[in-house]
This record gives sequence, structure tokens and C-alpha cells, in this order.
Amino acid sequence: GIHMSKKLAVGIDLGTSKTAIVTSDSRRICVPTAVGRPKDRIARRVTGRESVVGDDLKHPSLSLDVIRPLSGAQFKYERRGDDASVEQAVLSDLHLILQHSMTRLGIDQAEVSQCVIGVPSRAELPAQQFVLDVGRRVCPQAIVVPEPFAVAYGIGHLSDALIVDIGAGTIDICPMVGTYPMTESQVTVGTGGDAVDRAITESLLEMLPEAVFRADEIRELKERYGSVAVEGEEVLVTLTVAGRPQRVDFGPALREGCRLILQPVVDGIFEALESYDYQTQKALLGRIVLAGGGGQVHGLDAHVEMQLRKEFGEARVQKVHDFVYAGAHGALRLAVDMPAEHWDSLKSAA
Repeated sequence: GIHMSKKLAVGIDLGTSKTAIVTSDSRRICVPTAVGRPKDRIARRVTGRESVVGDDLKHPSLSLDVIRPLSGAQFKYERRGDDASVEQAVLSDLHLILQHSMTRLGIDQAEVSQCVIGVPSRAELPAQQFVLDVGRRVCPQAIVVPEPFAVAYGIGHLSDALIVDIGAGTIDICPMVGTYPMTESQVTVGTGGDAVDRAITESLLEMLPEAVFRADEIRELKERYGSVAVEGEEVLVTLTVAGRPQRVDFGPALREGCRLILQPVVDGIFEALESYDYQTQKALLGRIVLAGGGGQVHGLDAHVEMQLRKEFGEARVQKVHDFVYAGAHGALRLAVDMPAEHWDSLKSAA
């Protein structure tokens, strides 16, 4: 017919900590991958709704239990046959988050023609299927790709690059050698930003057993001041200590926590490189790209580069330009570039 529906492509980065969405007409949003539930009936009256998602969770109120459906403890990305209820809960939470973000962006699902979702790289097939189930509720022809691949596609480096995606739950390392990355060539290290937060919290409490603070405060400070330097400037913060406000130098605990990811990153890179010949290794070492929130930690790039040079002689480590949207942007480029017949075959398969 004459009436052509508007074609909209969407790229989604479904991260453990944050979800970012970018559209082909330049709308974008980033929200916590979290859902807040009122703790009791009073809390229900205060919040005035059953669930809270989006920006309202950036500084969650004490009335809420905050659930992060993709975080390691909550969900190990397996379809547990016996635990269908957990799975349903996670599905509906993720759906809520995506639904909310789409609404905030003013997207009508009917106009979405292509959608690519980036997921943690070694997400086993059941997990990818799981995310696909969520994605298909938003867009019937959604496809799922490993997050580091989306990042690589977005920056235009499909070969001679090693993507190191440092997320909240894991560090995913993906060698790009000119083909679609195979699961076995990727390395996942089971540590990340959440482990750093725990370490910072522990060393703070060791220093000040009577300190009271919130998890989101720790995460925010880390995102602002995170550094792997041994020495550094003071990071003065007011915390409640033994019931009274007290100025505390947060720096040492912060830097010690951030240094936790150094060795795992370097070891993971070694592991990802070991199965390649010398020429390929050299090419990969020439462009190591740090992505994800953890990649932004001050001094990490220089430190990793130094460690690799000790072993391999040459190495270049760079940070991805816009880490919040790098994955979503790459997913969008994939969605736009993918030939129409690919989407048609998906439609007929659906």
C-alpha cells in the first residue's frame, strides 16, 4: 500500500548494572538494570506504585528493595528447570526495564523494524535465548550478539582488535580476528565492578567499623574517582560514623578496591592470546580496547599496557570513546547494516 510505516532500528546494551538504548533517529537513554519494589504497605503508599524503574532508582529511597535481575547473585544466566518462577520474575523485571525505557524515549513498538541486543559475551545459549525472549517482547525480530562484538562493530574494528569489556558482573575478553567471534575464543573472568564495590566496602568497614553508608554511594564514588594508582589525592566524603557525620578520606579504600581488577584483566588477556600465532598476537596487541564502566578506571589502560609490554614487548591499550553508549551504538549500527533479507528470514522463522 501507499502507507509506509516508519522503520526504526534500535540497539540495546543489556548490562548487569546499566541498560543503554540508542535508536536510528538519535534518541538515547541509559537506566539502571534494576527494579525497586516497596518493602511493605507503608512503602507502597509512599512510592504509590508496585514497581519503580528508571531514573528514580539512581538514588533509591529506603522504602524500596532494589532487585538487579542480571547480577551474579540473582541470576546465573541458567535456565533452571526447577526454578521457573525465578526465571519468570527475571523475565518480567527485564521486560519492565526495557518497556519503561522505550516509553520514555517515545518509541511505539509497532514502528521498530530491527533490534539488536548485546549481552555478556560468554552468555551460554540458554541465556542468550532468555534475553531473546525478553527482546522479542519489545521487538518480534530482535537478535542477540555478544556485547564485545557490538562494541567492536560500533568502533569499526572487526579485525586486529582485542575488546576487553569490564562490566559489573564479569570481564569479557573478545579477540576480533575478522570473523564473528566464536564462544571458545572468548574469555570471561568472573569478577568486575560489583566485586570492586564489595572490596571497597570491606576496607572501609575495616577502617571504620561503625560507618553507615549505602551501596549506591560507593558505586557513584567509584565511578567518579576510581583509580588504580597506589598514591592519589584525598577523596573526602561525609559518612555517618557511630551515629555522627564524619569527614572520611575515601581514597585508599577506593584505589585498593579498583586494583582488584588489574591482575584478572591482564591474566584474561594472556588467556585470550595464547591460542594465536605470533603475527595474530602482534596484531591483537596493537589495539586493545577497554570498554564497559570498569575500563574507565583512572590509570588502568597504562597499567595493563605496561604489564603486557613486559611479556610481549609491544602493546597498545586504549579506552573506548563513549563507554556508556559504545555497546548500544554498535548494536544499532549492526541493526541498520544488516541486510533486509536477514530480517526477512528471521521474520519467517519467528
